Amino acid sequence: MKAVILVGGEGTRLRPISLMMPKPVVPILNVPLMFYILEWLKKHGVDEAIMVACYLPEKLKKVLKNSYKGMKITYIYEDTPLGTGGAIKRAQQYMKGTTVVINGDIITDFNITRMFKFHKEKKSRATVGLYPVGNYSAFGVVDKNADGSIKRFLEKPSREEIGTAKANINAGVYLLEPEVLNIMDKGLRYSVERDVFPKLVGTGFFGFDQEDIYWLDLGTPERLRKFSTDILEKNYPLILTKKEKYSKEKGAKVLKSSLVGKGTKLGKNSLVGMLNVIGNNCEIGENTVLENCILFDNVKVGKGCVLKNSIICSASEIMDNVQISKTTVLGPGSIIAQYSKAGD
Repeated sequence: MKAVILVGGEGTRLRPISLMMPKPVVPILNVPLMFYILEWLKKHGVDEAIMVACYLPEKLKKVLKNSYKGMKITYIYEDTPLGTGGAIKRAQQYMKGTTVVINGDIITDFNITRMFKFHKEKKSRATVGLYPVGNYSAFGVVDKNADGSIKRFLEKPSREEIGTAKANINAGVYLLEPEVLNIMDKGLRYSVERDVFPKLVGTGFFGFDQEDIYWLDLGTPERLRKFSTDILEKNYPLILTKKEKYSKEKGAKVLKSSLVGKGTKLGKNSLVGMLNVIGNNCEIGENTVLENCILFDNVKVGKGCVLKNSIICSASEIMDNVQISKTTVLGPGSIIAQYSKAGD
């Protein structure tokens, strides 16, 4: 089975993290985000992934290369973003049968195997994965009939409009037959959610919902942090990390719930506390304390620092005696002068 993965966005909500790298290669526990998605797809029989990319595509290919554990990776580059529908249309030539289509910033363990079985049983032309949530007013709601066929789409409805405690939202996972894309013209901009799916209602268009799954939109730094924490706390089923060799001087401690990357050096009496992810080849100064932080590769932190709830991008340097005690995101190559403070 093939999968089309939509990775064309610039990740504007994720800035400054995404300023110098496309969202799919942002490290999650020192592993590119896309590897978690590819691992999930591989589990359900996908043997080729087609990436429809627009933002920094050369960096995407440099990291992901042409295969993942035997899964072939094919790239389609967009000169101009054409929306989710236009991006899928670009990939139509590769879609020879039922194809998985997913948004590349969604992390989930949605059971595609069960969804595929449903799709075939219903002889569906298109099936949308649905996820029931309680706080549905912030999402587009998908209403379906008793047989699972799609009835209507409601954009950010009130609880009064729906009248139920939970409602199905679009999970960003689709099974499509290639011919459904014929309603679009190549090279034009379309939203698959607004321009394509409403036209399919009543024509063999179904929704398949799963409730007890992991589902997270990784659009913001805080959600990136949540995903990292969920992996560390074993709330997400796929573990891709392994223990790496790092060095620590006398008195340095790393709590079990944290991860330290290869080649990192921990100074004397430093403490990597709860829920930290430290990248490769970082340097942590003596008497420095880290708590609930994410450091990408090649970050230097000086002596006597206290950093909490921070995300620090690659090649940044934090000089001695810096204190950060509130949620902070530092872009690539940031330099923080000694004795700087943020928070209480």
